[in-house]
Amino acid sequence: MAFNLVYYSQQDPQWKEDQLGFGTGSQDTIGYVGCALTSVAMLLSGFGFTVTPRGLNENMKAVEGFIGDLIRWEYVNKVLPQVKVKTNIKCETSDAPLGTIDAALAAGTPVVVRVDGSASPGLQWHYVMVYAKKGADYLILDPWPYQPGTEKEDLLMARYGRGNPLQRAIQHVLIFEVEGAGTGPIATPAISATPAAAASSGFQILVKNIVGKQGAKLHSEASRHSRPVGTVKAKEMLNVLEDKGTAKDKVGEGGKMIHVRSASGLEGYVDGAYVKIDSSSPKVRME
Repeated sequence: MAFNLVYYSQQDPQWKEDQLGFGTGSQDTIGYVGCALTSVAMLLSGFGFTVTPRGLNENMKAVEGFIGDLIRWEYVNKVLPQVKVKTNIKCETSDAPLGTIDAALAAGTPVVVRVDGSASPGLQWHYVMVYAKKGADYLILDPWPYQPGTEKEDLLMARYGRGNPLQRAIQHVLIFEVEGAGTGPIATPAISATPAAAASSGFQILVKNIVGKQGAKLHSEASRHSRPVGTVKAKEMLNVLEDKGTAKDKVGEGGKMIHVRSASGLEGYVDGAYVKIDSSSPKVRME
């Protein structure tokens, strides 16, 4: 059974608002915490089972495959008897078993791994699907961004290394044994040009000093309650990626999020409470 890349995003409007498992909180949704479910759905669909995150969620609930919003991994076998967990290794405090991962990839089986999903302090769990080795890094399908397709190449370390070596950037390894699988390495897709980034409005902004050493969070969506994607430092220059007039209306307004890009290319939304107009310049500035 050959594996073919299939991409799903947990942010897909078709299921992002669905409650994950038996979670009861307002944030217990596929869109917010369904990265593991979506990664497994990509893996299963790649082997031809064609199950969406919504479908897998409903089928897993039917067999009591969740404790709250946490997946009971072994219960995937109750949904699909041809699939069972072969390896389930937590390695938050030890090196990830890269040899085990490499062997699975060489045999044509992708691996679901957990990484640190944010550059913010502490560990923010996030799962992705590793499908090939590339140099000293792994190619991944990341369920978080809503970017349908498999042509954009994503590297685990480039996105989630956080300054760690590869064996410490991975904190959990899940390998599923699929009946009939094992046809050799997965063919990687031809990589097209990276999609153009959102255009700058011409404004440059600076992060306020009041953010202190911890910096200001950039969020994935235009809500300060959305997932952090990184931080920007005090006095760091940013580019505004939305209309100038719209951005001006948000200056100084807490909870009004402004779409920005840092010099390193990190995009996200920053709270307007950290923004003020520099009267000496036509640009919006954050000081």
